[in-house]
Amino acid sequence: FIESLSLQEVASSFTCLFRQFTGRSSLPELKNVFVTKWFSNPYTRGSYSHISINSTGDMIDLLTEPLPQATEGSGSPMLQLLFAGEATHRSYHSTTHGALLSGWREAERLIDLYSTK
Repeated sequence: FIESLSLQEVASSFTCLFRQFTGRSSLPELKNVFVTKWFSNPYTRGSYSHISINSTGDMIDLLTEPLPQATEGSGSPMLQLLFAGEATHRSYHSTTHGALLSGWREAERLIDLYSTK
């Protein structure tokens, strides 16, 4: 579906989502967006990630770190951006199962965050 939208429609939609989830109604419009066309590309028709022979599990784990990250000596910042998807699961990368589990992982992160406040 997203491939059928104009870049302006994508930018506007994500700006609205970012404003809603961060609680910052004054958040400026996105300056630029990039949308892949993997689904409609006749040579790929969709794609999954793959891990290079030079990749490590620590590199995959790094993809799961929410932003902004805590800096040394400061309190834990309010999470604004979480990452899920099959590329972020150490054991089930490149699979639908990995995408599902990573979504559950990030949902659990949010539940833990908001249930302690």
